[in-house]
Amino acid sequence: MHPRAESDRTLPRRLRARRWAYDGTREAFASTAHAGFEIGWLDAGALRYRVGTRVLEATPGAAVLIPVGVEHATEFVGPMRGASVHLDDGLVLAVAEAAGVDLPAIPMLLDDGAALIALGRLVHEELARDAPEARLCADALAEALAARLLSVAAPARAPLDARVRRAVEHIHASFAEPLDVDEIAAAAGTSRFHLSRLFVSALGTSPYQYLLDLRLDEAARRLRRGRSVTDAALSSGFSDLSRFARMFQRRFGTRPSQYGGSGAPHGSRTAARSSSSMAPSAVTS
Repeated sequence: MHPRAESDRTLPRRLRARRWAYDGTREAFASTAHAGFEIGWLDAGALRYRVGTRVLEATPGAAVLIPVGVEHATEFVGPMRGASVHLDDGLVLAVAEAAGVDLPAIPMLLDDGAALIALGRLVHEELARDAPEARLCADALAEALAARLLSVAAPARAPLDARVRRAVEHIHASFAEPLDVDEIAAAAGTSRFHLSRLFVSALGTSPYQYLLDLRLDEAARRLRRGRSVTDAALSSGFSDLSRFARMFQRRFGTRPSQYGGSGAPHGSRTAARSSSSMAPSAVTS
């Protein structure tokens, strides 16, 4: 007897929430990997995750983390009821950058998973309501779930160079205004050339590309909140709407006019250290 999905709901580009039930005896499944971060928990029964030679056995009250791209096999050891939330890797990346931590890469069993499970259940409840305001609640809860996950599972990150930190703070404070690399370098207290070298070394991207990525991410956030394309572009620092549309499509794989609302498709993401979603609070020394 195969497990059955009692519910399977998604919030595009953000999360997927699933509930599972199994009434049979022991059954093992082939190894697989997910595109996002899986947080799973059980309401009853037991479930094993095999990762190479490691075995993680989930029981009620514990949460299991399977990071993005990690091959694992699941094994049902008897009747069970459980649920999971799969967080979009881009969402977790953005929260990790805001928190100043790196992404967890090792599957783990979180014995004290009560807070994660509570947030996960709230996500399920909001998506089950299938209303616009409920989807907004689920969207906010997804970020809270990612933040809680990272607070208990993420490795700490070394502090940034003070000049890079000052540059990032200035970019986040002024991204909607006319801004160039010379001004960013002046705010950081160094030369344009030296700042570019420091930035690439620390974050994997140039100051200008960081600024553009931040503006695009902010425009996407405004579109998801129902703002018009023109308003989202102008309020995020773009003055040329044609150029904005081209850059947006390259980054997210769709035109801005087709992006807003719950139907936003899953687009590409930059590398972890080059994400433009790092808030100033992430880069304090």
